[in-house]
Amino acid sequence: MPPKKRLGKVLETNKEDAQFREALKLYESKQYRKALKILDVLLKKSPSAEAFSLKGLLLYNLNELTEAESYILKGIAKDDNNVIVNHISGIYYRAVNNLKEAAKWFSGAVEHGSSNKNILRDLSSVQSQIRDYKGLVKSRLAYLEDQPAYRANWTALATAYHLNKDHAAAERVLTKFENMVKGNYSEADLYEQSECTLYLNRIIGETGDHQRALDDLERIKDWARDGVAVLESKAFYLTSLGRNKEASVVYRELLQRNPDNQDYYLKLEETLGTTTKPVAVRKALYEKLGRFYPKSEPVKFIPLTFLTGDDFKQAAESYILSQLKRGVPSAFVNVKPLYRKKANVPVFLEIVTKFFENEAAKVSPLTWCWTAYYLALHHLHVKNLSKALEYINLAIDHTPTLVELYVAKARILKHFNKLQEAAEVMDSGRSLDLQDRFINSKATKYYLRANLIDSAVKTISLFTKNDEGAVNGIKDLHVMQSIWFITENGEAYYRLFLAKLAELEEFNRSADADDEETIITRNVLEDEISEFKALSAKRFIAITKIYDEFFSDQMDFHSYCMRRGTPRAYIDTIKWEDRLYGSPMYVRAIMGLAKIHLDVDRDIKEGRPFGFETAPMLPSSKRTKKAKSQNAKRREEVITKTAPYSEDNDAIGLNYIESLYKDKNGVDLLVPYYDKIDKELICTNLLGFKIFQIQKKYLVSNGCVSKLSELTNDKHPHIAPLLLELKLVATNDESIVAPLKKLLLLGLGKRFPAFAGEDESSKLVSKVVDHYLSRSTPETACAITEILQKLLEFVAEQTKSDLENKLEAIESAVDPYALSKIQAFRVY
Repeated sequence: MPPKKRLGKVLETNKEDAQFREALKLYESKQYRKALKILDVLLKKSPSAEAFSLKGLLLYNLNELTEAESYILKGIAKDDNNVIVNHISGIYYRAVNNLKEAAKWFSGAVEHGSSNKNILRDLSSVQSQIRDYKGLVKSRLAYLEDQPAYRANWTALATAYHLNKDHAAAERVLTKFENMVKGNYSEADLYEQSECTLYLNRIIGETGDHQRALDDLERIKDWARDGVAVLESKAFYLTSLGRNKEASVVYRELLQRNPDNQDYYLKLEETLGTTTKPVAVRKALYEKLGRFYPKSEPVKFIPLTFLTGDDFKQAAESYILSQLKRGVPSAFVNVKPLYRKKANVPVFLEIVTKFFENEAAKVSPLTWCWTAYYLALHHLHVKNLSKALEYINLAIDHTPTLVELYVAKARILKHFNKLQEAAEVMDSGRSLDLQDRFINSKATKYYLRANLIDSAVKTISLFTKNDEGAVNGIKDLHVMQSIWFITENGEAYYRLFLAKLAELEEFNRSADADDEETIITRNVLEDEISEFKALSAKRFIAITKIYDEFFSDQMDFHSYCMRRGTPRAYIDTIKWEDRLYGSPMYVRAIMGLAKIHLDVDRDIKEGRPFGFETAPMLPSSKRTKKAKSQNAKRREEVITKTAPYSEDNDAIGLNYIESLYKDKNGVDLLVPYYDKIDKELICTNLLGFKIFQIQKKYLVSNGCVSKLSELTNDKHPHIAPLLLELKLVATNDESIVAPLKKLLLLGLGKRFPAFAGEDESSKLVSKVVDHYLSRSTPETACAITEILQKLLEFVAEQTKSDLENKLEAIESAVDPYALSKIQAFRVY
């Protein structure tokens, strides 16, 4: 028999042991300072590993963070095999959110023979959080062996096997428990039994053995409480087995339960095989279904997706006019997906215009108003802004009390790039219903888009819970995790940063003298530039913290869902959390933060230190006492209005930005964010390219271009400048060793055939331009801008002229708002 592992050094005397146990009890009762006094005495007499570790944990809870870690490390260094040291270290690292270390030390406590089986529960939660499913199986199995009487432990082990993709083992565990209990459930247990058996059925289904899953479903269907899940699973299994006729019966049963579920109609068609039959058959099907479910929306809408010609016109007229006559505000939104087919657009316009001119007023005044509203949205969609504005003004003049009309007018004005006027119109709509959170949020958003941040904050603060003494709702919005507001706020600050930067450059060109007034004006502009950049970063970082908190919040569910008997919901939550960092708002915040980091990197390369984004500028010694006093007072006001948290050592983010300039690691700090976000997104690969080009990891950046090509079927306009930049690097960068250069060129040629030959640069550029920049879109305009700004040495004079003409043509074709976006595009 192998020797037992050493449990760690035992405390030398009973008195010292008693002192330590007393300190431990005081810790557990949260009397940290009393416990610390006892440990200080104990450490003077006998500096044991356990005492060092417990003192570290106490210091952490007393918010003495730096010293806390040093004592934890002392305990580990003194005896890293001690079960108490291991356990305390696990608790500490879990508290500081270093979960991999926490798992390591909890595992150490178990391996070294700890008798405290609760460590297994803590370990399993941490392993679930870091997605160590292999280790999770071991810890949950050990916990089950210690406490087999609780069903939650059996369910927990089954989910561990399931997450580890061992479906057979998960099925065995759940089946074994059912066989043990043999149907002896109390009334309180029936819901948990229903959930666990449906979960077992899901596991069987995921193995691909759909016949066995169907048989199991038949066994449990009478007492499973989620009837919809039973029917949906049954229909899925029958369809997978090719038993379409039986599946169609189940989908009809589901439609009886919920005739407004569009997915059921589409799957019913799939089982009936009507999608491949003549249109007349599909039309007849939906006419029949319409008689069964006359109030169902999908049964009227779906035929519009496949009908053509007069049939489409007749169905469209019936569908849209019935909504307009009933005064449905969302009539246009309901048919908007059909506008993707260009042939449908003039049909809708003809139907609604004819109704507006001849019948709407006769039906009711409100019908006339909603029809004008529809026409305004139609013309907005097709970019006929003048006509859209004409119709919405008619509607407002007719009925000036409908909030929706002001929302539409504000949208139209936004596309005219009249952002301030759009915000004012939206606020006029808000004043019609001061209790409506939606219109309040819309008005706030439009103020932010117009860079009127004070007005936006004042508006949104009407619905925040402002603490006593708070000047606005900024702190509350961060506490409530108002993601949309914080993101929009960060983007508004960044736009203000760019605007003030341009204003300062113009001021430096025009200012003649260094009189006191000139110095003060320049100082204020310089400070505003730094503040706006810092505040923008501060808001984007707040978003990352919120999402990290979302991810951390699942920690409690790893045990809670097992106790409550909801394994299906738990698995769904885990899958959702795994996609968390691909959420659009998170990605948007990371893209905003990346712009700031890339700006800083460019400033550093061009020799502009923090606070001196445009040169030349006056050093601080040139600032007058009056200027310094005014700036200090103004800075305090800024902090009061913008600080996101009550206790924040870097209230507006200036320290963060200054550290980026000082440490010169802004691009490196972007890598962890890049690693988290979804690599199936276009913007992710564009960002990855920028990062890896700066880091001179050219093969990785080539991989980003290849992925971008794969995602867009090799059509995205930005592939053009990225490829040319890689070619330029491979040709001109002498720091690249020959083997790496060869690999880069081989990689380019393999994915992009135009680069495989030995074409001279002008011919290569012509090929790239012809392939990627043929479409007239805003993205194409931005790609052309990047080529003209960064890659001119590659571009022949004729190609340059062609690109400039193409850019001019795109800019003249888009609406003013889209044009402003193109003009604001920054090349990094």
